[in-house]
Amino acid sequence: MTSLAIAAAGMLPLVSCTEAIETDLAGDTSRLENTMTVLGYCNVLDNPRLAAMEVRTEPVTIRLQAALTNRHNAIVDFSFIPEPSDDLMDEYNSQHETSFKALPAENVTLEDNGRIAIAPGDRVSYEFDMTVSPDGLDEGTYVLPLRVTTESVKVSAADTVKYFVFKMLGDRPSAAKESGIVTICYVESGYNPLNAGEWTLATSGKPLFDIVNLFAADIKFNEETGRVYINFNSNIEAMLQNRDKYIRPLQEKGIKVGLTFLPNGDGVGQSNLTDADIKTLAAEIKSIMETYDLDVVDFDEEHAGYTENPQPGFEDNGPLPYEKLCYEVKRLLPDRLLTVYYIGSGMTNGFPYDVNGVEPGDFIDYAYWSMYMSYDYSNGWSKIKGMEKSQYGPYPFAFGPDGGEMYEPNLKQVRDEGYGVQIVYNLDVKDGNEVKGSYESKLGQISRALYDEEIRHSGINHGVDW
Repeated sequence: MTSLAIAAAGMLPLVSCTEAIETDLAGDTSRLENTMTVLGYCNVLDNPRLAAMEVRTEPVTIRLQAALTNRHNAIVDFSFIPEPSDDLMDEYNSQHETSFKALPAENVTLEDNGRIAIAPGDRVSYEFDMTVSPDGLDEGTYVLPLRVTTESVKVSAADTVKYFVFKMLGDRPSAAKESGIVTICYVESGYNPLNAGEWTLATSGKPLFDIVNLFAADIKFNEETGRVYINFNSNIEAMLQNRDKYIRPLQEKGIKVGLTFLPNGDGVGQSNLTDADIKTLAAEIKSIMETYDLDVVDFDEEHAGYTENPQPGFEDNGPLPYEKLCYEVKRLLPDRLLTVYYIGSGMTNGFPYDVNGVEPGDFIDYAYWSMYMSYDYSNGWSKIKGMEKSQYGPYPFAFGPDGGEMYEPNLKQVRDEGYGVQIVYNLDVKDGNEVKGSYESKLGQISRALYDEEIRHSGINHGVDW
């Protein structure tokens, strides 16, 4: 079984970094063709959203297919050709404002040398493998442009060149478990995030938590300048400025570390930004993520104060600005995860619109319901256009006196019904804000229900020492 990351960004179409962020209010119609038209395209079976893939010390294999939009009455021969040319890489890096390296063609092996045929009357070829080797590559992010050609039919414009993103991680371990379910832990800024790394599965030794989100950096509005900007409280600043002490140890265990961005009650938030503010804020978030080498951008829209503190020029709020912000962040950070807490006025009706022809489910990696012990929004994933159940978490749990009880039938539903995310909030030191033994009991319920393993604690507790 190959090691494919449930990580980083879906591949977005190349658009100018200076043009407006367009929203298709009627839905994407770019793929609607005459019913008799035959177009060729590349079907990526293991990773249809083209999320970035993690490669460690062993090669990673991806299953592909040649495909047609309609049947053809003759053999259709395809060629799949790795093409890490300067022109294609310059185009990709220019449009995403990145500086990724090209994956060398010698690190790519295609079954049957990438020459694949579709039989007359069929619409798909047999499945074939593309294998990527890390041999000789430094750690970092690489892009593989894969050209798709055929002389028999026209290739879909979106599939003429398919871009794949690979993150070379060397010998860094993976927290991914066999069930594929991701457990995300939120750590309040007054707690030490290292405590999340002390909980492991008893048999495999893997970390219980796949992602640790630091909660939270503030989205603030300066009335004098009219500028939206990011502000760090003293706790977040201490953790980021000392990332080698508080963040790197988690990453070295295979845990991804993210930062949550939260409005500050100034009347401006994700759901009422102008396009200019979206560009500015996304660029600042990109800088933060790269400066502190973080893995996940997380958005929470609580406490925006849209009604309490209305700002001139920011009167309207809704899903469109929020969607555009997520899209723009993903465009700038195609090798990072982007996650969204399902809360706030902008998410009242979900995310129903395409942005630049891309469905929100393709640029948002995970979303999750926000109301602890309120189990009535298990269909929230369907409110985010293009999202799959496997990207959604319906049953969050908060530690502490207001967190309630964790119910194993809900955890069983997460696994049995195809959901892919479990949220845990407010983790402190072992038993720090719980009765003695409660952490083992509740985290043990998660580990058994989702991963078929018991829970283990290292015995180490990390207090706040900044």
